[in-house]
Amino acid sequence: FFFQAEDGIRDKLVTGVQTCALPISPMSSLSNLIKTEYFFQPTQLFHRVLRGVQPLPSSAVVTLPWFCQIEINPRESIGRSIWDLGVLDLPATEVLWRLVRSGESAVDAGANIGVITSLLSRRVGTDGEVLAFEPHPRIHSRLGANVARWMESGLPMGPIELHSTALSNQSGETTLVETPDFERNQGVASIAGGDRKSTRLNS
Repeated sequence: FFFQAEDGIRDKLVTGVQTCALPISPMSSLSNLIKTEYFFQPTQLFHRVLRGVQPLPSSAVVTLPWFCQIEINPRESIGRSIWDLGVLDLPATEVLWRLVRSGESAVDAGANIGVITSLLSRRVGTDGEVLAFEPHPRIHSRLGANVARWMESGLPMGPIELHSTALSNQSGETTLVETPDFERNQGVASIAGGDRKSTRLNS
């Protein structure tokens, strides 16, 4: 993986690697194990195999590659991705790690439980700041608990300012709707039309 354990995190990026092809039969159970995430985090493959024979918990605390501990729900898709692969959306996290610099201000719009929030906070460092927006009350509560855990961890992180509002080009109130699949994917709530509640940011 592209994160290396040391006091001041520095990127150790490996470019040009998309997949790790091994000469095995094309069985779906094995093909699920041939992933870039496991190539850069071999221990995660061990965790995946071990967890595969255990019942899925409804809640678990795991450590992300940038050393932040996060509480997840492995029974829904976001938590399951982290549970299996050790990270959520590898391409997005790698791009952000490359682009964000120490001392910058960053915004996570639709922060959910805070995976990207934690990465941004680690990347901007103590001289930067992160504004995290999550309008869903239940998810925002979980985000707040994760942020509190990080702030108490002693890791060098930028301050995180939480907002329980949605972002829009208009001010007002509207309804946040959970889709029928929300319990399986708690990142798919949507705005139900009308004026949207927004928070004004300083630029």
